[in-house]
Amino acid sequence: MTIATYLPLKSEVDLSGLLKWGQNSKRFVAPRTLPNFELSFHQITGADELETGFGGAKQPCESAQYVPLEAIDLFLVPLAACDRQGNRLGFGKGYYDRALAQAPGYKLGIGFHFQLIDRVPFDLHDVPMNGFVSEEGLIKF
Repeated sequence: MTIATYLPLKSEVDLSGLLKWGQNSKRFVAPRTLPNFELSFHQITGADELETGFGGAKQPCESAQYVPLEAIDLFLVPLAACDRQGNRLGFGKGYYDRALAQAPGYKLGIGFHFQLIDRVPFDLHDVPMNGFVSEEGLIKF
């Protein structure tokens, strides 16, 4: 199984423990920001060297093995907010929406329970999540 995780900003849920937990049984990838507001996903381990990308986010080095979207089974997606219909509010540049629009894998929003709200603004290009997980548990949409 290939899981796309992220390397968190200070306000995001930190999933770095997953890298240690699943190293032997899972392949983990993380996004790199590209100049055209797109993401590419590259294999990571807990020991990989990272660099700083857009907005100060850590990301795999350019030399890390590229993994195509079609090979990713599960996307763990950071968010600012999510509603009970699966609509995700991101951080404003549309990186994830562009990537997830082409991705067949399961899309799971990751956040804190207070980030689950009644309604978020939604545009036609926004990609809804299949579920949301927080410290309160999993909600499937």
